[in-house]
Amino acid sequence: MKKIKIIILTAAILLLSGCSSFSINVEDLIEPPILSKEQAEITEALKKILNTGELKLKYPQYGEIHSPIIFENLDDDEEKEVIIFYEDT
Repeated sequence: MKKIKIIILTAAILLLSGCSSFSINVEDLIEPPILSKEQAEITEALKKILNTGELKLKYPQYGEIHSPIIFENLDDDEEKEVIIFYEDT
């Protein structure tokens, strides 16, 4: 009886340990943040302009701004322009 418990415990440790044959894709575990209403509307407008059903927003890895959609005044007028980092899928 004691040997059976040891065998079961050993099998459980080996099967449930960190070194397993399961391959986990990190991309499947991470979800992008939820876009604001304004950002979602801009994304939908870009999809219509590009005539594509899907596009993948690209989040900058470096720098102070980590959003794929940036509102910035580029030409010193009174209106902000929109910069979008994306990949056409």
